[in-house]
Amino acid sequence: THQLHHRLYVQDTIKLCGAMLPHDDSVNDRAEGSRLVDSWAATQQAWKEEFRSNAILGLPGGQWRGNPTIDEMQLRPALQRSIKDVEEGPAAFTGEQRFFVSDPILTVPAWPSQWNGIKWQHARAVQDSQGASSSARPVLARDCRCGLTQAGAGLPAFQARTAHTTRAPRPGGDGGSKPGQKWHQHVGSFIEITAGQEGTWEPLASAHLIGHEQLPTAAQLHRSAACATLEVGEAALLLRIAGKDVAVLVGGWEGFKMPKPGVAGKTGKPGVVGDKSSNRKGVAGTKGIKGTKPEPPEAGRLVVRLYALQGPSRGRLKVRQEQSGPLAPPTFFVELQEPCLGKNVTGTAKVSLEQGELRSPTPEATLFTFLLG
Repeated sequence: THQLHHRLYVQDTIKLCGAMLPHDDSVNDRAEGSRLVDSWAATQQAWKEEFRSNAILGLPGGQWRGNPTIDEMQLRPALQRSIKDVEEGPAAFTGEQRFFVSDPILTVPAWPSQWNGIKWQHARAVQDSQGASSSARPVLARDCRCGLTQAGAGLPAFQARTAHTTRAPRPGGDGGSKPGQKWHQHVGSFIEITAGQEGTWEPLASAHLIGHEQLPTAAQLHRSAACATLEVGEAALLLRIAGKDVAVLVGGWEGFKMPKPGVAGKTGKPGVVGDKSSNRKGVAGTKGIKGTKPEPPEAGRLVVRLYALQGPSRGRLKVRQEQSGPLAPPTFFVELQEPCLGKNVTGTAKVSLEQGELRSPTPEATLFTFLLG
């Protein structure tokens, strides 16, 4: 707002700073060790020293979320064609589809040439961490692969991998931490879906973790029910199909309770009756203390919210969940709307974490349903 009044902005800036400051907004390299990242770290440190405050600069939801590269945007038509070939081909899905999941694989470094030299939005943090500094601080990835096949079918139509990547600590500590700390720094987490046939590498769909740099809290918004928000203790995933943002999935765990041991009660002490003839006073007894019963643990449950990002009806979608028992993984039913996928898709998608099964209302919704699962 200040900069819209150019002359006043120049006058005030010179008055406060002694000269006009450079306004070069072409600096957009956010890799570790870049000028932008180091300058932001220096700014935060200067703020703490000047105001003796540990407050985090910037409001939640007001920071940079990243931009797709030109290479990724140019691949969008090809990605859309690949998705259409699978969803509308002779092996189009009907009815139940089933997951299969492999054991986690530890890879070092994480997929050095998997993306054909293209910077992908969902894996940007991981790819940037594999630059010149990664030789000293290798990136580890737990790569859990899974696929989607129709019941009774053979090869998967889609396959996915879920990866959580960390960077090894520096000698003597990590990221300014105390010397001797051994924890690994989290780099990024994402899900990536490709076509099922061998030799394919293009991510047809993806989901990656986003945080308060991208999403505001509900208290910051006037109409929080219509917007994606993120609260403390929740996690959020940005869902993308064919290089476009389509939805935000927010989840949290509620109702978790640790077991509480019972406490034994204490027996009271009887009093002593007085005697007037001997001039002896009575002594009052003490009441016992009632014990408490032990409280069993409660596993709680996963609760999710889903927000569509496309179309005039964008906003929160209806999600219903069921559980066969208190410890059973839930089954989710999502009411899909056309704006969510950018296609003529409506109906209810089913994601059963207990059975490892999906049901999409139409073949065109199969990829999105798999991404939700």
